[in-house]
Amino acid sequence: MSKAMPLPSIHDFTAEAADPAHYAALDGDWSLAVADVVASTRLAAEGRHRDVNFVAAAVVAVLSEAVREPEQPAACQFGGDGAIAAVPPGRRAAAEQALAALAHWAATEMDVPLRVGLVPVRALLDEGLEVLVALQDFGNGDAFGPVPRARGHGGGRLGEGRSALAAGAATRPADRARGRVLPLETR
Repeated sequence: MSKAMPLPSIHDFTAEAADPAHYAALDGDWSLAVADVVASTRLAAEGRHRDVNFVAAAVVAVLSEAVREPEQPAACQFGGDGAIAAVPPGRRAAAEQALAALAHWAATEMDVPLRVGLVPVRALLDEGLEVLVALQDFGNGDAFGPVPRARGHGGGRLGEGRSALAAGAATRPADRARGRVLPLETR
């Protein structure tokens, strides 16, 4: 198992977030964990926006513990109806278990369908994408992230946040019958 590299931090979002020099490129040993509430707009229209936010917040709480490395803030970011986390080498199994448990809990206890998966960074690299990550540092030891960006090797930025993952992968629902997370399909 290779040791996870420390992630760089952005201290002034306005001045630094657009500059790739403030990011680290993840290598193929990393993964990205993704979770998204299915039909969140419909659920919110039905008056269930609190359920959607509660499930998404639970994803952040559980994934943060699953991917945490000693001496490193967890790289997990809330997205309103889901979350994304950078999974260091050696933490993939813990992230997979956490995602499967979250999907099962959300469906059975909250009646909120949660789509979850793991994108191996290797699959994105193989598609010609570079995955750049940084943490947003708020001082006093408070940081959140990742602030992910993916771009083609030609330097053209493909997107930020979870939308960057769509450039190289499509999510699949958790296999609830077996309680495991299926790998994400890449294009």
